Amino acid sequence: MNVLPKPPWCGGAPDAVALEYHDRQLSYSELLARTQTVTGLLTKMFADREPGVVGIHIDDPLNLVIALLATLDSGATVVPIEATIPAERVRAIIDDTDMEFLLCDRVRKPGLDEALPGVRCIDCDDLIETDLSPGPIRPWHYLLLFTSGSTGRPKGVPFEARLMLREGEKTASLLRIQPHDRVSHALSPTLLSGL
Repeated sequence: MNVLPKPPWCGGAPDAVALEYHDRQLSYSELLARTQTVTGLLTKMFADREPGVVGIHIDDPLNLVIALLATLDSGATVVPIEATIPAERVRAIIDDTDMEFLLCDRVRKPGLDEALPGVRCIDCDDLIETDLSPGPIRPWHYLLLFTSGSTGRPKGVPFEARLMLREGEKTASLLRIQPHDRVSHALSPTLLSGL
């Protein structure tokens, strides 16, 4: 099952804009190609075992979407981590989830490598620029979203990843989103409604 959205116009308009942020755009075909590249690398990292937990700690909105879709397609459990939280909170989330891999931004990677020993921090920009054949698509598993911690220590709450797709499809249908409509999105990826 491929997780990339496949609205009716996607096949007929692969050059239509799928994502836009400031002066940067990705078409559906570019989004698919970049996502498949990252999926291929993640799949190779989990080649000899069941996919584990992959954190996503990315500020760039385009790379965030690519990383999220690719991680889901790899069959790993996805843990989106707010880009602005301090390293200590990231460390606590990693410890709670037994996370092995953390997809991050290029500018953030050196500091994370130092602050998070034992976790492989992977520059998402490097993955996207790698020339790899797509990896196999695995079934979706879970999203693990953390509470704010307002009543104590933040806790991970698992959601079936299919829920995210169903909610997106329901919203698109309700809003009657068409091929060239533009939808602004400003919610945090650490919230179910933000995914």
